[in-house]
Formats: sequence, C-alpha cells, structure tokens
Amino acid sequence: MTSLRHKLIVLLLKGVQYQRRSWGGKLPQKLAEACAKPGGPPRRLPAHLRIERTDMLGRACYVLSPRSTVEPTLLNHVLYLHGGGYVDPIHPAHWKFLQRLVHETGCRVVVPLYPRTPEHQFQDALAMVDASYANLLGNVSKDRFVIMGDSAGGGMALAFAQHLVATKRTPPRELVLISPWLDVTMNNPDISFVEQRDPWLDRHELVECGRMYAGGGSADHPFVSPINGSVSGIDRITVFIGGRDMFLPDCVKFAAAAKQTTNVNIVYEPQMIHVWPILPIPEARAAQNLIFRSVLFPESSGAH
Repeated sequence: MTSLRHKLIVLLLKGVQYQRRSWGGKLPQKLAEACAKPGGPPRRLPAHLRIERTDMLGRACYVLSPRSTVEPTLLNHVLYLHGGGYVDPIHPAHWKFLQRLVHETGCRVVVPLYPRTPEHQFQDALAMVDASYANLLGNVSKDRFVIMGDSAGGGMALAFAQHLVATKRTPPRELVLISPWLDVTMNNPDISFVEQRDPWLDRHELVECGRMYAGGGSADHPFVSPINGSVSGIDRITVFIGGRDMFLPDCVKFAAAAKQTTNVNIVYEPQMIHVWPILPIPEARAAQNLIFRSVLFPESSGAH
C-alpha cells in the first residue's frame, strides 16, 4: 500500500504526461524552452548550510557544505549530477534532497549545472563535469568520494565514473544511481511491459532527448548510453529503481552484466515511480536513509 501523497503525485504526473503527449510537432520547441530555464539554488537556505558558487567552463557549479570549522579533507565528498532528461534544469526537489544529505551526513556536495541539450551535447556536459571534478575533487581520496545522480544524471554519473577509470584517475568508492537512464535508445523490448505502468516518463520524448544529447554521434556511445561501457575498476554500485519506472528493464539488464565484475546492489520497490527517493513522499525516507548510510558507512549500505 502506497501513501496518499504518492497517489496524489501519480495523479498529477498522469495529467502532466497527457499534456506533454499533446505537444506533437511542438516537442522540439518545448524542449528548447525547458533548456533555456536557468535553474539554481533556492534563495532561502537552512542556517546549517553553506553554499558557494564557482564557474566551470562558463557554467555555474555549486558546492554545498556544513557551516562548521571541520577541515574539508576530513569530510566525505559527493559529486551530484541532477536529472531532467538532459534538458530540464535542476529542480527544487533536488535541492531539498541535497540539503538533507548535507544535514544528515555532514558531507560536502559538488553540484555542476552542466550544459543541457538541445543547445549542447554530451561532450559539453561531460567536459564541464570533468572540470568541476578536476578543480574541486581531484585531490579527494577514494575512500571519501561518492558519485551520485538521478535519472539522466544517473546515466551521466555512470558514464563519468567509467571515464575516470579510463583516464586513470581516482574513481569513487561508491556510485549511487537513482532511477538511472542507462540507454537513451530505449530499445530494450522489455520496456513495453512497464511502459503503461509508468505515470511519468514518455518513451517518444525520451528518445528525442537522447538523440539530441548524442548530437551527430551514435546514441549507443558509452558516454551517452553508459550501459554499453565497462564497470571494471568501479568497486561498488547501488541502484535505486521502482516497479513503475520505465527504466527498470535496463537497470535489471545492467545489474546482471555488471555483477560479473563489480559489487552491485539493487534497491527495488515494486510500487514506486521514477526517482522516488528524492520525491516529497513518506516512502522516500527509507531510501534516503540508505543513501546517507552509504555516504557515511559504505560497508553498511544494503540491498533489497
């Protein structure tokens, strides 16, 4: 049985999904309008939180940390990549989740507002994330470094971790992927079994977003669809996925292959929708507590 708030969000999402499906030929225009929105942190922040902005390749990168005198080298560090189909800006729900992450764990979170499609492609986004890592996280030890992302940001988080391994730089001690978008082609035939249960995602729109993100290149490229890349060199991966999420089949496929070379944990909730761990619903609390424990105590993060 799901909470009343979860049910209300599902109803709201169904209405939004119906409206988006009516866009038809206006889809490119609507996506361009979404890309033009700036995003950014809320004006009011909790007293315990410090937030600093720096520019990386002309884009804003925010660092959230606790207001304390603790030496930064003693903190755990999180690189967080937000979702939004590589089109939408960071959402207030992301900031709420990140504020709680800092409050509960005392960690330092680096949040690059990477360039989004259709104005930019994957090369631009990953270059900005790489610059953020090099300037703000390059000297962090592996045991204090976690990469995290949701939806499209989850796909980018996996792609960037693969990139760190390939370029012989420090990978994270753990990769936390929340409803990750692992294959932008959406070609997995099993998606059809979940598609009607998903009140949020639209397959046609996702394919278009993925095509634009790939630019003139192949949507199968591992930087675009990281399910096609290697996880060798990544020690631990935790994936959160719900039974009413169109990305479920690719997460299952990915985990089955990845467990041959790395430690993969799946946290699966059959009634939950896309990115439920960061939504304002009661069910998110248990998932968030698992995430917080994985930041503080990697050996204690569990699998369901």
